[in-house]
Amino acid sequence: FLDETHNVNAMLLFNRQSSTNVGWAAVAANFEGYSLNVGYNYKQRYLIDFNGAYNGTDRFGKDNRFGFFPAVGVGYVISEEPFFKERLGDKVQLLKLRGSYGLVGSDVTYGNRYLYKQQYHSGGGYWFGEGGNGEGSIFEGDLGNDDVTWEKAKKLDIGLDFKIFNRLNVTVDYFRDIRYDQLASRSNIPAILGVGVSPTNVARTRNTGFDGSITYQDRFGEVDFNSSFVFSYAKNKVLYKAEAQQVYPWLAETGHSIGQQFGYHFLGYYTPEDIEAINRGDANAPAVPNTDVPVQAGDMKYQDLNEDGIINSYDRKAIGKPNLPNTT
Repeated sequence: FLDETHNVNAMLLFNRQSSTNVGWAAVAANFEGYSLNVGYNYKQRYLIDFNGAYNGTDRFGKDNRFGFFPAVGVGYVISEEPFFKERLGDKVQLLKLRGSYGLVGSDVTYGNRYLYKQQYHSGGGYWFGEGGNGEGSIFEGDLGNDDVTWEKAKKLDIGLDFKIFNRLNVTVDYFRDIRYDQLASRSNIPAILGVGVSPTNVARTRNTGFDGSITYQDRFGEVDFNSSFVFSYAKNKVLYKAEAQQVYPWLAETGHSIGQQFGYHFLGYYTPEDIEAINRGDANAPAVPNTDVPVQAGDMKYQDLNEDGIINSYDRKAIGKPNLPNTT
């Protein structure tokens, strides 16, 4: 703190953690981090904050263990301006614009904790000789990934806060997150390789939306009244996930929401006229499923997306919406 006009605050933190599961003598998980926060405001009117974190984890190899994650935030409290107080100060107690942009990281890994190490596993073994002597075996697991590192996200947030008549408080935020270097099991590596591959930092997703809250508070005689409404809307999209090259573009999960369901597009039911056309082999007869059971009138009819006359897995496409709600 300098004076009533200029205000500066700063904080430096060091954090080191080492944890293990004593019950089954697991190798300790180690984490180390340095954090710095510096903030400045001028007459509680113009605000700026800088945050920086330098974190390290033993989940990655020695060349990729540490990552630097900076962020900056700015704010403008319009309601603190003299001209605003003179004209609207009795009606609007707070009017603030703010924005932030930063980089965050995650060291969470799924499957093997040490993805950079080659893995070997115990197998079922083999039996030798007439006496049935058994010997254990060891087989090669997923190949180690020497380049595994932090998953990262670029986060943008723009917000507005205001309070009017000392009763109504409103907060609204728009956010946009781009997650990249996400760990994903690659599906675009040919099976001829003959061995599994550890997850790699290749996936990218985008999440955008807005959220906020509206709060009203008042007093009626001896009764205090307070009511809040919280809302949010978010939509995500898979930008890249290293999936195998699909035969048809509508089979790809890339470009859709996370958890998007795929299935067949229902057109209606086969009619007696459809069955007659199918039995005659008409060129314009509807497509039929690739099964040994002939279709009958009343069976469900699906869209033949590739127009080959057969309903099979090549005719699946994105249908419906993911189970994760995007509005609350």
